[in-house]
This record gives sequence, structure tokens and C-alpha cells, in this order.
Amino acid sequence: MSTANYTVLSGDIVGSSEQAGAQYDGLLYTLEQGLRALCERFDGHFNIYRGDAFQCILGKAPIPLQATLMLRLYLRSHALDARVSEAIGPIDNYRQDVKTATGAALMLSGKGLDTIKNKRLSLSLYQSPLSASFALNIRFLDHLINHTSQKQPRPCTGITGWKTRIMPLLLLSWAAHEPMSPNYSMPGNIICSMNF
Repeated sequence: MSTANYTVLSGDIVGSSEQAGAQYDGLLYTLEQGLRALCERFDGHFNIYRGDAFQCILGKAPIPLQATLMLRLYLRSHALDARVSEAIGPIDNYRQDVKTATGAALMLSGKGLDTIKNKRLSLSLYQSPLSASFALNIRFLDHLINHTSQKQPRPCTGITGWKTRIMPLLLLSWAAHEPMSPNYSMPGNIICSMNF
């Protein structure tokens, strides 16, 4: 059993059933490019299944929600969006073929997606409940992203926008998270660049 924590994203594209033919192919291409960029940046693997559903395991665990927000902002800049459940925790049986891996992080992420309901963003931590203040910040971030236009996310997906607009809110939210578990400490030196 592994003691390392992984970040797992489980999700699906919002409104994909309304897309057909070339539009649907474009949707899948955009999703694949976004997931590929995340996996290159954070040393991970992904699978797309049942049409537009996906699961992604990231080995270099970013700050909670960093990868999820990057993916959602990328999709929003292409007039798409996704419901994403992120979980951080151990994986017992890590495999490049994500759909055959097992572990708590995968279970938490999948269950989170099943119960996400009217939101498009959720976070679960293995053996550590979210504080009320951090949960409120997650709802706030979800609301902000839900109400962005196609052009608004573009300045946030580059290095400058990410460092100045999104990362400070995440860092402050995470630093204020109570109780802070020793398993989920914030990295001291964070490189926030992600170019899609």
C-alpha cells in the first residue's frame, strides 16, 4: 500500500449530450488536450470513458483545486465546462491505465462526482474533513468560474494570470483550512505555470 498522496480528478463535460458530429469531436479533442497538459505538468495519467467522462491521476500533487481550476478555466476558454470532483489521498495500486487503478483517492473522487448535484466543483481529502471556511471558498470559486465568459478565463490560464489572480486565493484558503492535517501540507516552493 502506498503512503504517498495523489490528486485524482473525476468529471464529465456539462451539456455534452447537446453536441453532435464535429462539435462532439471538437469537445473530446479539447478535453483530451486539457487533460494531457495537466498530466504533463503534474506527472499523471488519464482515461476518457463513456463518451465524455474522465478520470485523471496526478503524481506531483498540486495545491488542492489547482489542477481542477486550471482544467475548468481551459475548458471555459473553449466555451465548455465540466463537473469535476477532486480528491487527495493514497492510491493502493497505481497504474497508467487509470480505470484499473484502486485506492481511497479514486473512490473519494468518484463518490464526490456522484453526489456533486447542482455544483461543478468538489474537493475531498482522505481522513480530513474540509473546514467550513475552505468549503465556502470552494463554493465561491465554483460560482466565479460558472459565471465567466469564454474570453475571461484566458488571462488566468497563463503564467501571469494564474500567479496573480487565482493562486493567491487558493493559497490563502488552504492556509486557513482547519484542522490542518500533516498529510496535506502546502509545498514551500510552488511553480504555478501551466501553458495550454
